[in-house]
Amino acid sequence: MKNITPILVFTIALLTGCASAGNQFDINAAESLIPGKTTYAEAVQILGGEPIASKVEDDGTKKYGWSRATATPVGATLTKLTLLFDSNGVFIREVARQSL
Repeated sequence: MKNITPILVFTIALLTGCASAGNQFDINAAESLIPGKTTYAEAVQILGGEPIASKVEDDGTKKYGWSRATATPVGATLTKLTLLFDSNGVFIREVARQSL
């Protein structure tokens, strides 16, 4: 019986498993970001996680993207947030938000 227990635990974990991608962050915390005041470092701290993507625009502004996808046997969630910062790293505005 002792030999069956690890196999049973592994099988249950495999059958009920979940998967996730991206970094965990709090999309609702973006409401507390203040345009013209909140810095990039503060935004990372407020959101509770690092972005997974960044892009420098031609005008020197920077877009940062946070994303998290989670799948379980009962469903899936997708949360995405894109924020724009000036060349000095100060928050300008929210570009996009998606939560499914």
